[in-house]
Parts: sequence; structure tokens; C-alpha cells
Amino acid sequence: RLSWGTFSQFILKLSPQAKRMIEYIEDPFPYDEETWKEARQIVPLAIDWELRKIPINSAQPIEADVFVLKPTHQDIKVRMEQAIKWNKTVTVTSHM
Repeated sequence: RLSWGTFSQFILKLSPQAKRMIEYIEDPFPYDEETWKEARQIVPLAIDWELRKIPINSAQPIEADVFVLKPTHQDIKVRMEQAIKWNKTVTVTSHM
């Protein structure tokens, strides 16, 4: 995990071609709506552990492109409904 400053310094040094090859970056730094919104302008972001910080009944869309869902750790039905409502991609994985 990085800070927003370290992440932005690194990611901005990548060539446009390299950035296009990135499917998404998962939880690059702690979730903050404004910095994630800014980072999403550079590369797609996936939210995994940081999703815990978002209230399950949040009306405000999350600043992430992909939800990483773990059926053993969260209410999948509700998070899937949010993903559909906010037009987010979902990746389902196990807890390792």
C-alpha cells in the first residue's frame, strides 16, 4: 500500500502504453473519495479491503471501477446490488 503522493509519482511515470495495459489496481492507497476520483482519471481502480470503510447503505457511488467481493467476508447480495446500481464491474475471489 502506498500513499496517494507515492502512487501518483509512480503511475504518472508510466508510459501511456503501459497504463493502457493495466486492467485495474486494487486498493493502491487508503480510500478517500477525492483522491480515488483523481486517481481513476489515470488508471482504473478496484476496491477490496477499503470497501469495508464504505457504509453498506451508502447512497453516494464509490469512486472505484471494480468491486472485489469475497463471499466469506461480506454481504455479497447487497454489494452486488450496489455494483449494478452504480454500473461497477465485479471480481469475486476467495480469502487467501
